[in-house]
Amino acid sequence: MMTPAGFAQRLFGSLVRDPVKTGGTVWFFRRDRIAVTSLVALTVICASALFAPFLTRHPNQGRGEPNIVERFQAPSQSHPFGTDQLGRDVYARVLFGGRSSLLSAFAVVILAAGFGTVMGAVAGFIGGWLDEAIMRATDIFLAFPPLLLAITIATVLEPGLKNTVLAISVTWWPWYARIVRGLTLTLRERHFVKAAQVMGVSRPTIIRRHVLPNILAPVLVQGTLDLGSAILTVSGLNFLGLGVRPPTADWGTMISEGRLFVQSGVWWVATFPGLAIFVSSLAFNLLGDGIQVAADPRTRRLS
Repeated sequence: MMTPAGFAQRLFGSLVRDPVKTGGTVWFFRRDRIAVTSLVALTVICASALFAPFLTRHPNQGRGEPNIVERFQAPSQSHPFGTDQLGRDVYARVLFGGRSSLLSAFAVVILAAGFGTVMGAVAGFIGGWLDEAIMRATDIFLAFPPLLLAITIATVLEPGLKNTVLAISVTWWPWYARIVRGLTLTLRERHFVKAAQVMGVSRPTIIRRHVLPNILAPVLVQGTLDLGSAILTVSGLNFLGLGVRPPTADWGTMISEGRLFVQSGVWWVATFPGLAIFVSSLAFNLLGDGIQVAADPRTRRLS
């Protein structure tokens, strides 16, 4: 039996007391140079987006202020990534665009994982007609391609960052519900859950105190893996004009605007936000793989 406090102690206690314990999760993770490098890269990217106004000489241009006099300038010392069609510094736009892109990706994963985890835990633990209803609902969502369904929902809703996040989250929660349901079906047969039922503990309390804390780790691993895909999906919807509205900076929107000028030799407007999406998505995927391997007891035993 594991309470939320016990899970937090196991998750963070080793980091405080013995961060390099041989054979532990953190020890295995530190041995994975690719995962550690990805974590460092993501830390730099997130910090750059957070402190964007202090890392550029043109913060107002990053927020959307035009400067027509300097439009389409190639990368130089004064503008490391060049300027766009409105004379705005592309470096500043990439930094500020990271705010909306990363925030949207985190929001999508949090909403989808949160709702899907609750639905999966309820379906797996209670069973019966409720389990059947939730699983058939997930089948309906999974019958459609996620990106196509997200585009459809975002088109029906008013274009905007919140609606984009909502549209993607609605199409992603069934995956988490499926994962959590399978884990819950195993947990509900464990002795500590049976003991709680015999003692008369209510179902919501058992789910909250005994089921959810024990399935949190796999959900966190899956969420880390999905962050890279969330960045790509959010950028895709923004590329189609279904997300943030100008002059707000976003990596997908910047690529959509910059692609019109690539054939004219202005390659930098679309290239640098594209590189930001590529590096961020790759880093999240590699980090998720590293965490998954380090958190798997079977992998640690084989090593």
